[in-house]
Amino acid sequence: GGTGLFDDTLYGGLGNDSLFGDGGWDTLYGGVGNDALDGWTGSDLLFGESGDDSIADTGGSLSADTIYGGFGNDTVAGGRADDTVLGDDGNDSVLGESGDDSVRGGSGNDTVYGGSGNDEVFGDFGDDTLYGGSGDDTVTGDPGNDSVFGELGDDSLRGGDGSDTLYGGAGSDTLKGDDGDDTVSGGSGDDDVSGGVGNDSVFGELG
Repeated sequence: GGTGLFDDTLYGGLGNDSLFGDGGWDTLYGGVGNDALDGWTGSDLLFGESGDDSIADTGGSLSADTIYGGFGNDTVAGGRADDTVLGDDGNDSVLGESGDDSVRGGSGNDTVYGGSGNDEVFGDFGDDTLYGGSGDDTVTGDPGNDSVFGELGDDSLRGGDGSDTLYGGAGSDTLKGDDGDDTVSGGSGDDDVSGGVGNDSVFGELG
């Protein structure tokens, strides 16, 4: 844990607020409104709460952060460490950045990027677009008609329920469409590709 000397708890309240954690292990609550939150350095806990919030940790710290977007259409990004990032309710843009991150869209039609590192990426409910990024990622669409891209690395992709589009990209990937009428393409590399339940289109492509 932190030393406690510079560990702040900040509340935004009503209105469009800007909250800056600075050094230390901080806890920030945006409250109601379209807020901007930045944990900066330290292992921070950030809550956007209600509104269309912008949340990030730009300090370059190697301490892991936990970030919740809350209600609204949020833009949420982790930092350099192994972060936990959740968009929550709304149509969110969620980015893990560097590190081995756990990144979730939450409910809504979200765009979720794992970034660099070996990430776990989940769309949750809604019609989501998911990118694993570089690294060996696990990317899962969950319920909804999702677009799932492994990109670089040896990735594991699953569509979940719904009519999904999966593309492995570079690397030796494992892809499964699951329930629904899916389109599944391995991309380059030696891939393991299957459609699951439904009327699927399955392509091995290169490899």
